[in-house]
Amino acid sequence: MFCTIKFVYYKSFCVRDDIGSYIRTVYHMVSHTPKPEVPGSSPGRRARTSEGANTVPFPPCGENCTNVGSFFLFRIEPAPLGFDWVFIPGSRRERNTMERFWKHSWKRVDPERVAGYVQSIDMAPDALISALHRHGVKTVCDAGCGCGAYAMKLAANGFSVCGFDVSSHAVEIAQTLLEKATLAAELKTAGILSTGYADGTFDGVVCRDVLDHLPRAEAAAAVKELCRITKPGGIVIFTLDPLDEEYRTEPHRVNADGDYVYTAGKWKGMVFHPYTAETVRAIVPEGTRCEITGTSGELTVLLRKNAE
Repeated sequence: MFCTIKFVYYKSFCVRDDIGSYIRTVYHMVSHTPKPEVPGSSPGRRARTSEGANTVPFPPCGENCTNVGSFFLFRIEPAPLGFDWVFIPGSRRERNTMERFWKHSWKRVDPERVAGYVQSIDMAPDALISALHRHGVKTVCDAGCGCGAYAMKLAANGFSVCGFDVSSHAVEIAQTLLEKATLAAELKTAGILSTGYADGTFDGVVCRDVLDHLPRAEAAAAVKELCRITKPGGIVIFTLDPLDEEYRTEPHRVNADGDYVYTAGKWKGMVFHPYTAETVRAIVPEGTRCEITGTSGELTVLLRKNAE
């Protein structure tokens, strides 16, 4: 019998770095098809998913194990042809950890404090809004809108605004604040790698201090996605934080791609990738017109999608 091998998300386990572990586990699954047992917190125990699928955990953690607080179990399903081989690269694990970090962070936010912050924002046009006007933008997407502070500013300056954030809690806060300010924006919960918008939906996309909180490989895919939802001839503007003292000193490790993966403290689970005017070009799609400005490490990147 042929099988399709898929991954099922299950909490409180570890993920091995050793790719050989994946292959050995796949072979073990096909050979033995174990019976599921009651879920437990020990990495060496089997667990039953919500769908009752047969699963096999990796062996107990060893020197090649990275504890990221989650585990992807296999699911065996009958399939007419061969195997679907699916592996989990390090950047995928870090992205999932990072998404959990932001979702958890927004759940802890006090909406009243956010409201006070938003009230203090100057709604007058800034450099990004001036650039949008200069390029004739009417419809704009706020990618990674958070509490909606910038979506409000965009709406207050006459744009037709949509936006999204990975945190549903952040979107709820944003919608409440927009309603109180009698401003309009269509917001939703979505990830930056798969926004759910059709090709060429917006005249412009704004993404403020989001891409540098993705693993570098994911950031490159995110920029492509933002360009995809931008109309031909439209623009994508994104900003990037500098690598300041706090980013340097909070407990972290640096992976092979140069991503800072925070391992403890208030930023545990967060990812930050520092960019320079030279290295940021690595995440810009080939053939895209690119203008980079900024001082003291704070970068603003404007991409012009080629007219078709």
